[in-house]
Amino acid sequence: DNLIVAVTHKGEGIQMKIKTGLNGDHKLEYKKIVERLKNELPDGYEVESEFDEEGNTFSITITGDSKDKEQQIAVQDLIKKISEQLEKVKDSGHRKILIK
Repeated sequence: DNLIVAVTHKGEGIQMKIKTGLNGDHKLEYKKIVERLKNELPDGYEVESEFDEEGNTFSITITGDSKDKEQQIAVQDLIKKISEQLEKVKDSGHRKILIK
């Protein structure tokens, strides 16, 4: 039931992954969180999300090719806020943040 956030810098770009245990009763909240993320990300970033019913997990992948370090930091701050929202939805209390 951990929330895992991984941030990987690849050349000029950045990729962030969020993975958490899925609480099927709250799919609408998960979808709202993804929509908020899509609306608040700067141009040049893409969001993909996936519900894995069998594995009981929900994951979000954010990819961008921004050379602007300030923009990358702003995106990471947004990811922290989104992670906090996901924690509230699944109400787990466990959290891991991995930054590469």
